Amino acid sequence: SSALATGAADRELLTFNMALVHMRFGQWKQALQVFGTLNQVPIGAGVGPGAALYFRARCHLEIGEKDRAVALLREAASIEGQALADDGSSVAALARLRLSTLGDAPKAPVVR
Repeated sequence: SSALATGAADRELLTFNMALVHMRFGQWKQALQVFGTLNQVPIGAGVGPGAALYFRARCHLEIGEKDRAVALLREAASIEGQALADDGSSVAALARLRLSTLGDAPKAPVVR
């Protein structure tokens, strides 16, 4: 049964990576379709539920669906502890950065 589980996990990782390949070539809608076929997002270095949210948001942004992207980025921004980049940048930090560039950052309290 563990061989079967490993096979399923490998398939999910391959599917996740195929979505990233579509993104690399600017095939945003195809990437979203592939992300949609994931049963369970694999977890590992640069991979995980937060990464999937972030990458799906990037696809939605590229095809002009800002509202959908912002909703996914807000969800990704709440996921702490998942590194996404080699430099250790977290999913949450990258999502918050992208939200701020979209003018959707949480407003800082006004100090009087």
